[in-house]
Amino acid sequence: VVCKVDTSKRFLTYVNSTSKKTNYNCHRLASCKDTQKLYSAELATSLANTSVDDDPNTVMANVFANIHKSAEKTVGLRPVNRRCHYTNDPVVVELAEEKQKLRVDMESHNRISDANKDLRKMINKIGNVFL
Repeated sequence: VVCKVDTSKRFLTYVNSTSKKTNYNCHRLASCKDTQKLYSAELATSLANTSVDDDPNTVMANVFANIHKSAEKTVGLRPVNRRCHYTNDPVVVELAEEKQKLRVDMESHNRISDANKDLRKMINKIGNVFL
């Protein structure tokens, strides 16, 4: 086997890591007046304590750092949005158990038969109820 390798584009072989973005609980800041007052007071005190340098890049970096610190202290981080993999609804639980029993019955038959086709239709019908 003969192949050509282009070594001039080595950077394409490495995957860039994605940085994790910090999400703050903005809903809490928008809806709660007390949180708004605390945030504005915390931000005002932290901005008053910053030193003014000649370099505008460091000034802006300090301002943004103070904004992030005060937001983390007063507003808090947004909770991670995780999907729920279970339900307490008795109708859904009953349908899931029935679907599982039908699937076990269908898998117990080794050959493809008309009974399996009927079981598959019933399983699909129960699955469409979830949608």
